[in-house]
Amino acid sequence: MKSSFNRVLIASFFTLAMFSAITYLSCNKDKCKGITCYNGGACNGDTCTCPTGYEGATCTTASRNKFLGEWQAAQKGITVEPLLYPISMATGNAVNTVLINNFNNSFTTPVSANVTGMDNLVIPSQTVQGNTISGTAFYDSNGNIDASYTVTDPSGNTTSVSVVWEK
Repeated sequence: MKSSFNRVLIASFFTLAMFSAITYLSCNKDKCKGITCYNGGACNGDTCTCPTGYEGATCTTASRNKFLGEWQAAQKGITVEPLLYPISMATGNAVNTVLINNFNNSFTTPVSANVTGMDNLVIPSQTVQGNTISGTAFYDSNGNIDASYTVTDPSGNTTSVSVVWEK
């Protein structure tokens, strides 16, 4: 009888151990536990998906920050040597907007651009000082910004520009 009781006890112990192991291993652990995503970011798995205008592991870095500051423009195609002139970028009204000052070395009114993704700028079609401007730019691996845009004057003449903005 004692042997029978021991078998039941051992069988019960193993059954309980197996049930506990299966229950523990089948639980889905919350991979987002302990991860805080800021500025409206959402945790997916174990990383944050950031809203437009933010980047970084927890969405704390404004994507436009890398574009802000003073730049030296080296405009290609004008002469044998590139035309050099300063520009600056400042914050716009939205977290993904920058204002480009001294655009094309000829505009006193800032040109607005939108940061898309982490490294791209879109210069939406806009009229500045009677000229229509549009284009794109991207922050390259060297820390420069490569831009291509068009400027159409009031008489309809369009100039295409390729420029590198360097820190």
